[in-house]
Amino acid sequence: MGLTIGFVIMAQVKLKKLLHQPELAAILMELTQGQAWGVTDTEGKPLAGTLTSGTGLAITSEGQRLGWVYGEMAPLLARWLQYVVTQEQDKRTLAQETLDRYREVNLLYDLAEKMHATLDLQALADLVIGETQALLGGHQGCLMLFNPHTQVLEVVSSYGASVEQTYFAPGMGIAGHVFQTGRAEIINDVTQDARFVPGLIPIHALMCAPLTTKTGVIGVISVTSDQPVEYTASHLKRLMALAAQAALAISNARAHANKLQEERLRLNLDRFLGGRYRILRTLGTGGFGHTYLAEDLQRPGTPACVVKQLQPARDNPTLMDVARRLFRVEAETLELLGKHDQIPDLLAYFEQDEDFYLVQEYVDGQLLSEELAQTTPSHPHRVIQLIQEILHILAFVHHHQVIHRDLKPENIIRRRRDRQLVLIDFGSVKQCRGATQRQETIAVGTRGYAPSEQYAGRPRFSSDIYAVGIIAIQALTGLPPSQWQAQDGTGQLRWRDHCPDVPADFAQVLDKMVREQTWERYAKTSDVLKALEQVEIPDTPDTEILTPMPANPEPSLLAQSSRWLVETARRLIQG
Repeated sequence: MGLTIGFVIMAQVKLKKLLHQPELAAILMELTQGQAWGVTDTEGKPLAGTLTSGTGLAITSEGQRLGWVYGEMAPLLARWLQYVVTQEQDKRTLAQETLDRYREVNLLYDLAEKMHATLDLQALADLVIGETQALLGGHQGCLMLFNPHTQVLEVVSSYGASVEQTYFAPGMGIAGHVFQTGRAEIINDVTQDARFVPGLIPIHALMCAPLTTKTGVIGVISVTSDQPVEYTASHLKRLMALAAQAALAISNARAHANKLQEERLRLNLDRFLGGRYRILRTLGTGGFGHTYLAEDLQRPGTPACVVKQLQPARDNPTLMDVARRLFRVEAETLELLGKHDQIPDLLAYFEQDEDFYLVQEYVDGQLLSEELAQTTPSHPHRVIQLIQEILHILAFVHHHQVIHRDLKPENIIRRRRDRQLVLIDFGSVKQCRGATQRQETIAVGTRGYAPSEQYAGRPRFSSDIYAVGIIAIQALTGLPPSQWQAQDGTGQLRWRDHCPDVPADFAQVLDKMVREQTWERYAKTSDVLKALEQVEIPDTPDTEILTPMPANPEPSLLAQSSRWLVETARRLIQG
């Protein structure tokens, strides 16, 4: 499909009509008194004067020949007529640009009215992409919004050929680059652009504009063509104008949604859930819903628990039924996994007011992210212990054919009572919400810790192994993934520069854990554990491994804390 901009193409200057204007005819008579001259069209038909043959001089307009001038005065008449034609063409161009601008302003005004008439984000996205198609055409177009929870651009609406890739990480592909830089681009031959990510559907040219608000870029709109069209600055200008209106409308819709969400949160704090769980405070808000700290009023001592609220789309009964079935399956999976001592117990699950709720054991302790932030880069011995403990838990999870999907320091807690690590917030649960969206695949994970196949909706057991490797490197370097994840031509993460003293055999194990290609990684947790057993790291007095104590130990642990301090002092004195 070609461009469908919809504005009138300016008509060419008509030489015959121009010559018959009274003012011009009078000037010609004065200039040519007593001289033989003539003007013809391109086919030799006379337009003015009497001569129609001989050596003629051409009159042109924007590269197109309009006619010929003959006679002794042809050089003078040709220059004068060329000037007149040029002036006429300039007047027409200015008039047409003014008319186009007027139509464009009216069009954008109508679009703005339509966009601001709805506060439903999905309906708004569909409207924007529909107007994009009407305005600019192309064989494919899509609107992508940045998801702060998954840290990727996600397609929320599209037209034309099926969108193959439903996500882009900032900086990935041309769309990711436009999002990162905030600058619109035209690429009329994508095969010549190194940033282009090819797919099964051929693309020849594209335009992409950022959705920019006062707080920053929130997404992009892209239009592509499978034909060798030439997108121009005028086309991009119209896309950018549409993107500006869309960004404002989407920002307003999000603000409205946030207001409704805050109101729901306030109402939840004032009521019981499931007839027995009283909400104490909000622990977090994510792409899937909300997490609350609650107390169970029907158990002795009203113990604390964690209530996770999952909010599916409610506008489609069929999708709600699918979400309900998936939620039940996920709950049964979590109940099974909760049999492991280092995974929270699932205490209950239920549906209330078309929202789904999971009630899990509350784990008192410190997040691994907080622990890593409070300590200097960890010694390899400590990191190996960390990896081994996480992998042993994962071995149980993978044995039951479950992939965590969102392993990161914020989803691992060091339990206060026994200092053991506990895995929380399984990403698979978030699929309950994903199944109710328009896309068939939703990316689950966190940028930096999730490998590329996970963003594509194809996670594997080795995806979790990749995340554990990233956590280990973070512990070794003392730096978050964003500061060392630049890749060289081999796809290898460049992290060794930040800790060059790591033993080579241990570094090789970590490198294999975080390979970009799945077939180059360890396939099973047992493979990693076996490789770690072969790693030799010398012990020295300067690198003795000391298990950190809790920041606020419970009274029952005070005696244990005292023994720990005495033993630590003894070993340090003995050197």
